[in-house]
Amino acid sequence: MEYSKRFVNIGFNNTVNIDKIVSVMTVDSAPNRRLIQLRKDECMVLDCTCGRKTKSMIVTTDKFVVLSALNPTTINMRVNAIQSGADEMTREETEEIYSEEEEF
Repeated sequence: MEYSKRFVNIGFNNTVNIDKIVSVMTVDSAPNRRLIQLRKDECMVLDCTCGRKTKSMIVTTDKFVVLSALNPTTINMRVNAIQSGADEMTREETEEIYSEEEEF
């Protein structure tokens, strides 16, 4: 299987291959927290939060869990922008994304 190797920024210059993303979820629910703990026990968690509060988790086809400090909505917007071929985001979308990163 050949991947196109398109990457999405998930915050703090960390990227994930779009073709390997299964889902982007919040970490608020107990089942999601259990999944994170299970994957930590298996050494299959990539923490890309840089010490910030974890707001989302990305599950990959390789069963890795990637933790991010960005909201799932922000990550989904970035993935959709890349998949639709839109190289440029609107000014409002860009300001919203950067304001979320600067809150830390």
